[in-house]
Amino acid sequence: MPLPKNVFRVQKPSGKEYYYHQTGRAYPKEFRGALTRIRHHPHEPEFWTAVASLNGESTTPKRGSFKAMIAAYKTSPAWNRHTEGTRKTYGTYLNVIEDAWGAHHADDLTIAGIITQRDIIAASAPASANMFLTVLRSLLKWGVNNQHCTRNLAREVSEIDVDVEHAFPWPDTIWNMAIRKGPKDIQRLAFLGRETGQRISDLIRMTPENLKGDVITTSIKKRRNKLHQIPLGEDAVAIIRAWKVADGTPFITRADGRKHTERSLRQSLERWIGAAGIIQAEGEEIRPHGLRAMAACDARLRGLSHEDISALYGMSLMIVKTYTHHIDTLAEARNARGKLDVSLKTEKEKLKTSASNALIQQENASEDQK
Repeated sequence: MPLPKNVFRVQKPSGKEYYYHQTGRAYPKEFRGALTRIRHHPHEPEFWTAVASLNGESTTPKRGSFKAMIAAYKTSPAWNRHTEGTRKTYGTYLNVIEDAWGAHHADDLTIAGIITQRDIIAASAPASANMFLTVLRSLLKWGVNNQHCTRNLAREVSEIDVDVEHAFPWPDTIWNMAIRKGPKDIQRLAFLGRETGQRISDLIRMTPENLKGDVITTSIKKRRNKLHQIPLGEDAVAIIRAWKVADGTPFITRADGRKHTERSLRQSLERWIGAAGIIQAEGEEIRPHGLRAMAACDARLRGLSHEDISALYGMSLMIVKTYTHHIDTLAEARNARGKLDVSLKTEKEKLKTSASNALIQQENASEDQK
């Protein structure tokens, strides 16, 4: 990108770049202004703020720039309608957008520019690249509707194909080990995760008040805290009530009784895995999400349809099929094998009958000759 007025770059033999500001640089030394090093890179918003200040320009972001649009978006009713978790997630990607294009006018953005930024993120985190596109589309849609820009090119950019097979069910041996030998928080994570099929964000909020009779009610955080009721089996209810957790206290807590966050519970699981000497297969690591996959697979193996599982656990059909496609594929293969076995058995019976008939004919012919 072109450097702003009065700014020049110095590149050292080592490859390092330094940026300086000086007015009148083309004039003899006695007519030049002060030489000031800018301790930021042009890709950083602080660079442009510093240059604007040195040039005596306003540092207030210009309307239509990504920086101005993001600032306005965060004070709008649309932003406040998001849940706290969504605002936190969106905020992360809005920072990425501002770091990349903060000083630039939104209408100057190109499809090629969006794809480049998407691919930079996708190189290490494909799912994050797709979330970046989601947030950019929402921002530009809001910007178009509020006269901050005139087009939303992010709608024209495709998402990255993400390998969703990372949510593998836990091996039964490891799940049993967690239940029998794990610390209390890991025991309850493993049990509740498999019984309810819910995300870690919802598991850490479950309390005795959520369990009425044989039904546990949860508010699904990823779906704007939508209430969902999950009927449990008698044995599961008895086990949960045997924990004797006080009202208002989450079922899953830290060793010192404090509430868990998603991060702290994930860290607790990782510590236990390391301490237990569990070897994780590459691409099939033990993660809390694998418990949702276990719940879906358990139900599928018991004969429930994809639609039944979706209704039971509040999962989308796509997610259910993602979790269960391994066992569905195996079931299809077994079904095909069964058909093949029947076909082979039929062919063998035909051959056996044919051979028997041939023997009978030979015997009859022999008798005739006699």
